[in-house]
Amino acid sequence: MIIKSTMISGFAFFLVTFLSIGILSQGVVADIRYPSFFVVQTITIADFFERFEVIIAILWYITIFFRLSLLLYIILEGLKGVFNLTSNQSLLLPICFISLFGAMSIWDDVTSLIEYLEVWRFYASLFGLLFPLLLICLGLFRKKALENKKGINQ
Repeated sequence: MIIKSTMISGFAFFLVTFLSIGILSQGVVADIRYPSFFVVQTITIADFFERFEVIIAILWYITIFFRLSLLLYIILEGLKGVFNLTSNQSLLLPICFISLFGAMSIWDDVTSLIEYLEVWRFYASLFGLLFPLLLICLGLFRKKALENKKGINQ
């Protein structure tokens, strides 16, 4: 199920990117923040059907809503497991308020987001690659040490 949905969304992303580059050219797509929105904005059918970007904006909002809902559910289930709770309803309101406050205070505008993304690759490589590899190595070392200790005791 997860692999199917990943493949479908990956293909859709590839298709939109390919069509945007094919319609606008690589140079124009590189300079525009939302090229797919710009492509849809330029569509006119028989000088009557226009303004398709409203449909795309509505679809984006629906997608963002479902992604945030799923993320909130995953956070609540994870915290429920960490704190050994029977229900995650007691955590719902605090997590929602923390998320809302964090969203309003972390990035003031797009410029601060772009500045953050310059540092993100170092943060991601440290916490997303090096620390997990370190933990895996330590776990393997510990497992090997325990096996050696068991072999000596027997």
